[in-house]
Amino acid sequence: MASYFDASQETHLALIPEPLRKVEDLDLIAEIAEAEVINKYTGPVPADFPLTVQTIPYGGAKIDDHRYVYLRGFTTDADDADVGADLKVALRRTIVRVFVRLSRTWDKDDRFASEGNSQNSRTYRPTADSRFPRGWDSLLIPFDTRPRPYSL
Repeated sequence: MASYFDASQETHLALIPEPLRKVEDLDLIAEIAEAEVINKYTGPVPADFPLTVQTIPYGGAKIDDHRYVYLRGFTTDADDADVGADLKVALRRTIVRVFVRLSRTWDKDDRFASEGNSQNSRTYRPTADSRFPRGWDSLLIPFDTRPRPYSL
C-alpha cells in the first residue's frame, strides 16, 4: 500500500521548504503528519447507512467495519487508479503544512509563549492545544464529505 506522501520521492520532497529537507527524522515526521491529516477525516460509519460496494456514503473509503475516511476520491492505496489527482495534490500539500509545524516543534515544547524563572509562571500560546497550523485544511475543504451536524 502506497502512502500519499513519500519523503523518498524527489517530487514529494520538493514540496518541503529547503531548510527542513535535512531534518533528522524526516521519514518519521512525514509519516506522522500523513496519519494525523487522514485521522482528522476519519470517523465512524453512519449506523443508519447501509454500507455496501454500491452505496458508499458521501464518497470516501471504508477502512474497516467501524471506520471510514470522509474524503471524496480517497482510497487506502495512493497508487490506486480511483484516487483523484486533485485529491493527491491537496493531500500532499496539506501533509507538508502539518509536517512543517511538526518538524519545527519536534524536539521542543512550543505551547509556551513565555516562561518565568519558576515553573509556575507560564503563558500559553493561543494555538497551544493544536498540532496543526492555522488554515492547515483549506485545500481539503472541497473533498470533505464528513456528515454535517444538524439540529431542529
